[in-house]
Amino acid sequence: MEFPKNPSIKELESICLKNKEDFIVTYVYRKISIRLTKLLIKTRITPTQLNFLSFFFAISSAIFFLSGVYRDLLIGALLLNISFILDNSDGEVARYKKMTSEFGVWNDTTLDILSSAVVFVGLTIGLYIFLESVNILIVGFIATINVLIMYTFIIRRYQKVKEYREFKFGGGRFFIGSGCAITVLLTVAAIFNKVYYFLLFWATIGTLIWIKQYFSNYKLFKSL
Repeated sequence: MEFPKNPSIKELESICLKNKEDFIVTYVYRKISIRLTKLLIKTRITPTQLNFLSFFFAISSAIFFLSGVYRDLLIGALLLNISFILDNSDGEVARYKKMTSEFGVWNDTTLDILSSAVVFVGLTIGLYIFLESVNILIVGFIATINVLIMYTFIIRRYQKVKEYREFKFGGGRFFIGSGCAITVLLTVAAIFNKVYYFLLFWATIGTLIWIKQYFSNYKLFKSL
């Protein structure tokens, strides 16, 4: 099937977008990324190049988080949002250009996990330098480990049964532990200058979430 060479936004959405996603992704981030994709499909850029560009912005956000000052927290949050938008666009470009592959899925997933780790480490070190409290290092370390565990469980479940662990919110779906959740919550925390509570959330509630995910996956895989 040949896709139109100059598709409208509606046509591009029908080609590129998935059926089940976070409601925030669907109604906020995808509205931006699909318009970016409309421009990118006219270039020679590949999904893999977009993967690494997204990772570059994630690293850049972590560098700004290292300072711990309010202005740089806002810049870091902005860069992280750009990273997430590019992360959405890479899959859209791959589907339109028919460049989807197992390598692409692996590379995208790996860089997503690394991006989260880099951001959490940068945020932790920045807060430690700014506040000079060992508690920050402890909370940040636990938060980072929890997020990596959640990512592992969510990805493993998705790969096995093509279904994320769902948390209903309003009329849509919100996936705890996803890149969207991290991006949105960190952005809100940065705006209100409460990034310590962001780390504390993932260090405490995050533990309960991945424990629940473990038992949920245990029951699921036992039944397969």
